[in-house]
Amino acid sequence: MMLNDILLFPGFIREILPLIFFLLNIHFFSITADVTLLADKCDSKGDPSKVIDDRGYAENVNKLLSDLSSKASDVKFYNSTVGDTPNKVHGLFQCREDLSLQVCRECIDVAAKYVNEKCPLYESAILWYMECSVWLCNSSISLEDVTKHTLFWGSSVEVANPSQVNAVLTKTFDSMIKDAANDSSPAHIAMKEATFPSSSARLYCLTQCARILDGSECAFCLKKALNTSANQFNRSAQEIFLPGCRLMYNTSLFYNVSYLSSPSPSSTSPSSIKIKSRGRPLVAFYIGGIAASAAIGAILFLSATWFCLRRRKMKMRFQDMLKETSNSRTFYDDMEDIRNIESLRYEFSTIKTATDNFSKDSKLGMGGFGEVYKGRLENGKEIAVKRLSESSEQGTLEFKNEVLLVAKLQHRNLVKLLGFCLSEKEKILIYEFLPNLSLDRFLYDPLKRASLDWNTRFKIIIGIARGLLYLHEDSRLKIIHRDLKSSNVLLDKAMDAKISDFGLAKLFKVDQTQGDTKRIIGTYGYMAPEYAIAGQFSVKSDVYSFGVIVLEVVTGQRNNIFGRQQHEEGLLHRAWRLWNDEAVLELVDPSLENNFSVEEVNMCIHIGLLCVQEDATKRPRMTSVVAALNGQSVILPLPNTPHFLTANVDTDEPLFDNHIINEYTGTRNITEFCPR
Repeated sequence: MMLNDILLFPGFIREILPLIFFLLNIHFFSITADVTLLADKCDSKGDPSKVIDDRGYAENVNKLLSDLSSKASDVKFYNSTVGDTPNKVHGLFQCREDLSLQVCRECIDVAAKYVNEKCPLYESAILWYMECSVWLCNSSISLEDVTKHTLFWGSSVEVANPSQVNAVLTKTFDSMIKDAANDSSPAHIAMKEATFPSSSARLYCLTQCARILDGSECAFCLKKALNTSANQFNRSAQEIFLPGCRLMYNTSLFYNVSYLSSPSPSSTSPSSIKIKSRGRPLVAFYIGGIAASAAIGAILFLSATWFCLRRRKMKMRFQDMLKETSNSRTFYDDMEDIRNIESLRYEFSTIKTATDNFSKDSKLGMGGFGEVYKGRLENGKEIAVKRLSESSEQGTLEFKNEVLLVAKLQHRNLVKLLGFCLSEKEKILIYEFLPNLSLDRFLYDPLKRASLDWNTRFKIIIGIARGLLYLHEDSRLKIIHRDLKSSNVLLDKAMDAKISDFGLAKLFKVDQTQGDTKRIIGTYGYMAPEYAIAGQFSVKSDVYSFGVIVLEVVTGQRNNIFGRQQHEEGLLHRAWRLWNDEAVLELVDPSLENNFSVEEVNMCIHIGLLCVQEDATKRPRMTSVVAALNGQSVILPLPNTPHFLTANVDTDEPLFDNHIINEYTGTRNITEFCPR
């Protein structure tokens, strides 16, 4: 059968059309940008009210913007000139070298639209985005021009110890300037972690110059930026930019770490390659190459068509499942997620082999949504496999939540989701394997708890706090976890904490402060009272859960609401009583045998009690918590009374019908109930 016959076959058309529309949708939405404008400067010789009222100049600006946009698909730096004096327009763009060409193109497209709408007739227009910078001007660009404007952008969160931060950043940036200005690196970019000698806190830093500058000019520009900002590093995230360079730092990882290990772009350009030929042999070489390319292209096309048709049924079923379980248009509003999701898909046979057919020896445990297994891929990589229960409706919701969030959440204190598997009857999540499993297995096992010295416990508390801060404030999304508990805190080989299980997480808008639900799902003992009683949740609900975990880590005692004897004192009762009796050190786990920092223990108990206050508005933000734990100067207010949630201990009947007792924490996972 000829290729034309295949394409005209009605059954094939019916099969392939949905795929074609799907790919067209991806192409259409892939230019939807999510770039961040930090600052702009549009004026004429410093006068923002003065414009060039000339049709020829406006046309040249449009031509130049079109030229810049077309080149951003291929390069991350480009400069060009359009027109003749006096309507000549010079322009350039510089994208972050660590980001993809797709992001670069999106950023330049958005910048071009912004210039057309906001400042098309100025002599100079400079736009700084988090991802790129664009510069248009009516005169030629000199070294003086690229260093004469300095702008600052900073987050609203102030640091508590600016002098220490300034000292560390100044030293770090000074060394980075040398790396970025190295003439052997035409990209002129450097990325580094700034560390503090007396704590585990760190800042992520980036410096970059436009490729139009040579090494000495790059160093001059960056040093001017650094000197201009001296003693002004007082925010949790900040950027200083000149037209030709930028300095950036953030408490959260914002740059592409893989760029550091990737080979640097070749400096060879097409114009530098010389081809010697003698007439027909070269023509024959070209014809042969074209014919071979056409043949290979046809084979690839047919192979890709077969492969896509094979997976089409699975993909459509996956999307149908997401439609059924989603209350928003997130999945279809962001087509980039679809591409990311598809790249994370594993075949069921691969996971079945990795877990030895889900054998009992591979089983690590069981949670409210299914069983967890240890596996090993063919390349030797160890994985943790979460096999969601077929009958669990929440399992489907959790599956959707985890898969959609994974592409957008990356932090050293969040567990990494490697991928997923979806077959006829299986919904499986694949995570990085963490050898020390979960925190609860250490806290509530007498033998393992003895191995948790105070320094390790304090590091775990800081790690959880940093992960939560990232979810609430530092990621480009605002996430409420809703099920933070000791069994959802995993520990890697170095005993660093990683928050896991985002199946119950809620995505908030940036300016949204509270949500309500009639379906309350979580773990009693960690749920904030306003959520357990009224179905209201916010970042302060997670803060409450964090406070419970802090007190559990300090005491080695469960906050066990169920199973206590009548009149037995619970963890929060005891902590509050000893606080008022000024005897909080009696709370400390006896297995520590007084080998701990009294100052750090007092601070942790203080923070824990602040976090579990009944009034959610009184609970601290994670910004303040992290600052205090990192040793910054933070004034902690006195805590108010916690809300003592209690179970009915006079009856053997459960408080809720739908619950699963956690094997390690002794708490109960509430699968669903309505607020009172």
